[in-house]
Amino acid sequence: PAVPSTPGGFQSEGDRSIDGLGVSPTKSTVSKVRSKISVAHQEDDGFEAINFVEPEPGHWDLNRSGVIPVSVFVGLWTACACGVLFAMVYIYRFQEVLKSYQLAEESALAHARLVAADLLLPTVGAVDAVQASLAGGVLRDLSDYGTVLRILRPHFASRKILEEVELAAPPNASGISPGSVLLKRIGDEVKLLTDRDDCEEVPGRRGCIQTLSARTDDWYRDGFGIDKAWTYVPPEQFWSGPLFIRVDKDLTVCPQLCWKPAFMFVKRATITGGPKAVISGIATSDQPATGSTLNTVLVRVVVSAEIFQEVVDTAVSLSLGEAIVATANGDVVAAKDMSSAVLIDEETGNLQVNKVWEAKNRWAGAASEEMVSRGQGIYAESGAYSVSVRRLDGPNDDALDLGSTLRLVLGTPIFAFMDPTLFTLTWPACGVSAAPIAVLVAGVVWAFLRRRKKKQESSRVGSANRQASMLTSSSGLGEAPSQPSQPSRAQSNPRLTQREKFAMTGHGRTHLENRRTSLTQALGLRDVRKRLTHRQKTIELSQVDEPAEAPQDMVQMAETT
Repeated sequence: PAVPSTPGGFQSEGDRSIDGLGVSPTKSTVSKVRSKISVAHQEDDGFEAINFVEPEPGHWDLNRSGVIPVSVFVGLWTACACGVLFAMVYIYRFQEVLKSYQLAEESALAHARLVAADLLLPTVGAVDAVQASLAGGVLRDLSDYGTVLRILRPHFASRKILEEVELAAPPNASGISPGSVLLKRIGDEVKLLTDRDDCEEVPGRRGCIQTLSARTDDWYRDGFGIDKAWTYVPPEQFWSGPLFIRVDKDLTVCPQLCWKPAFMFVKRATITGGPKAVISGIATSDQPATGSTLNTVLVRVVVSAEIFQEVVDTAVSLSLGEAIVATANGDVVAAKDMSSAVLIDEETGNLQVNKVWEAKNRWAGAASEEMVSRGQGIYAESGAYSVSVRRLDGPNDDALDLGSTLRLVLGTPIFAFMDPTLFTLTWPACGVSAAPIAVLVAGVVWAFLRRRKKKQESSRVGSANRQASMLTSSSGLGEAPSQPSQPSRAQSNPRLTQREKFAMTGHGRTHLENRRTSLTQALGLRDVRKRLTHRQKTIELSQVDEPAEAPQDMVQMAETT
């Protein structure tokens, strides 16, 4: 039986050991080894014949030749392939497709602005005609109904988009309108209606009406600043709407609806400014225009909202999506489906203007009130649609002041400019390209944490063993260490030999360290130290896994050397 003789030594019957190998570094052995070491290196490295312990299943021996370069090459190849795949997907999906979408949107917006300005020019033309008539002295009083008809009737006949034109004189001292003149399209004719006191002078004597909108609606008060704060400055022109106008007013029963949505332009025409008009068939006065009793007229021009259908169609054809023309506060003026522009209360039957975010389009909910109010090209995602809101400015630096009122809301399908299959595979492709890199990074982090944990455990075990050795040495070199109350895990393993159990104790580790140092110094070989370190780790792992056999091949090698 093998018994420990000293804390740093080990003896067994019949032989002495180095690290439990059965070789003692005596002077004769060291001299023999030193005398033959050069010959051994010239012929062959004797340590290469050692068969190391194969790694356990699930482990990879990185010390083998070529393993690390191959691993690095495979990792770099995988990372490059993933990067190329991700770059292709990103450039196509988030660069090229987006550029195509923005180009189509800008094209649709530019054409919609031109179409809207062209459609609304007759409204400005009617106001300019009244302005020129005042400046030229042709129109001196709103009671001159024949002159009013001659001035404005051609504008109704030219483009046939004007529905109503109302002329209102400034309010009297009490802030009440003295009356206004309304020209309205009824069928193919243009009729003149007025609520002035001399309405019986209208040609045909059928122009009297009880009350016109100048006495009741806000556009008259806003145009002249009636009932406003002292800081309020009446604007020169503004757009308003949508509003509802009567269809076929003379009919008792309407075929479908008696009302339809319309849009309104209000501008103040004055006797000063603008060119003077000379109208054929109307006598002009030689007196200067300043002598006229009518100096300012507030003109209201109403057009049907149906004219904006052409704007919507143009935007839809170029953007490959859907479009809605609305006001800055979100009221729908025109849409491809005009049922989105109106809302009928089922309980009361009242006809109301619908909001953009309440329209029937699937993407309309993404157009928030703030987006519509700002109209600065803000984008929002709604399912498979991209929603944007832009100002519908007019040409010549928005001389018509359309941008402050009108908005063009576009809802374009995301896959309108890309293949639906590629659109579906966009995010899976991104996930596949990122997965290998993520797995590799996670593996490196896991290996680092595991290695760090093992180092911490080894340091704790080593410090405990050193403390135990110091306590044993202080109790006496000749005395055997006292046995613990409970056997250690290594001592309680019946499959280990007595030598292996001793090698795993504190004395055994100290003995192995001393013998390893002596043999390394004697032979001067680094490979010996590496192999002894590998063998020591194998013995330490044997207390958890299967017992490792005694390294007898090292014993034979040392004796042979």
